[in-house]
Amino acid sequence: MTTTQQDISEPISIEGESRARSRGFRVAVRLIDFLILAAGIALLAYNGVLFNRRIEERKPLAPMQMIDAQYRKEYAIVEERKKRQGVEAVKRDLPNTVLFQALKQMLDRSPNDGGARRDLARLYTLYEEYLKSARELHRVPIWWPTKREDQCIEGQSYMLANLPREAEAAFKACVKVDRLHPTPSRTLYVAHQELIKLYAIEDRLDDARAIIWDAYDQADQNEHSGILAMRMRLELERISPEGRAVELRKWIKADPDDVDSRRALAMAERLIAGREAEADKQIKVCLSRWPKDIGVWRDWLTIIKDRGDRELLAAEIAKIPPGAEKDPVILGYRGIVLENQGKLTEAAELYRKVLEIKPGLAEFHYRLAMTAQRLGLKEESQEHFARKKELQDAYGKIPDVFQEYAKLLKQTPVDEKLVAEKLEELAKLCEVENWKRVAEAWRKLKPVIPENIVIDDSAGSK
Repeated sequence: MTTTQQDISEPISIEGESRARSRGFRVAVRLIDFLILAAGIALLAYNGVLFNRRIEERKPLAPMQMIDAQYRKEYAIVEERKKRQGVEAVKRDLPNTVLFQALKQMLDRSPNDGGARRDLARLYTLYEEYLKSARELHRVPIWWPTKREDQCIEGQSYMLANLPREAEAAFKACVKVDRLHPTPSRTLYVAHQELIKLYAIEDRLDDARAIIWDAYDQADQNEHSGILAMRMRLELERISPEGRAVELRKWIKADPDDVDSRRALAMAERLIAGREAEADKQIKVCLSRWPKDIGVWRDWLTIIKDRGDRELLAAEIAKIPPGAEKDPVILGYRGIVLENQGKLTEAAELYRKVLEIKPGLAEFHYRLAMTAQRLGLKEESQEHFARKKELQDAYGKIPDVFQEYAKLLKQTPVDEKLVAEKLEELAKLCEVENWKRVAEAWRKLKPVIPENIVIDDSAGSK
């Protein structure tokens, strides 16, 4: 290339680069202008939304009087429609009702309005949407003035939805001791009653005893007599296995993962004629899904022991998970296996350990008496035969003495001396059964019962 050609090409190249930079700059400017315009439009739209929301928020909400009036109106209509059309047909219309829309509007504006949530839960209950009702009550803020009452109703709603695990959690939250936020006495009474009923159906007697004493500790002194009557009924009465099974089947259908309900169903089915196979089915589901649950193993071994299957009892007790051997009942069953194998010294030692933990188990007093007799331990054998008889005799007398006590309280005027004597008699019988705290509570009880506590005539029925 000559010098002249080089001089001509360089200005052309520089001019092309300048034009390219100019086009890039113009594109960048246009893009920035577009972004600014888009941001401005978005900002205007956002302000429009805020302005519209402010207008909506200034609209007056339905007053509580209107809410109550509308609920009463809907109650009459819905109940009539449920009879004519059925519950499922009526449920479909709930989202379109005036009251539902009004409550939703209130909660959209103020999600922490506990009163609106309570009203919505009440509406759900009217339409038999019990699970939705419970969940709505659960969302009532913890600081809301009626939260404890809401927790109790939440638990009742879960029970209506056949979900006892969630119900138990709600009731326990309701009865929890909180000196700054005490539970109203009536609500406390209802929640304790619901928990005891739940535990009775699931045959969780230790849990029921604990919650009764929780009620006793929180109650006023004039309520102690009724609570002690409840404590006695827990020992003297049992719900029929047929009645328990009906409830438990519904609970398992609603919550297949409820281990307490499933193993309780197995224990109820075993007592119903012709239902042994179903009992085995339920307990084996528990064993496969919760193999480390001590309660499951205790129930399974009880079923085997009650059937008298010695070989299976020996085989299954060898499979129990670590820690289960500390359970007094399972410890006793291990003693039965050793006794069946002719290892009497080892069996007797285990029976003694069981009775150290639970002195009131008449069955193991009898087994220790028989084992000691075979070992030639005559004095120990006689001691435990006598103790077993003493336990049985006392248990047999308690219902009659309890009934006599109840009848004395209904007399006018009440003979305080006779009542005091009957209380002492009850206390002594409870001591024989090793119900030490019950005996102590009977002795502390004032002989006259308040009028608002009612003792059922059937309290001593078994």
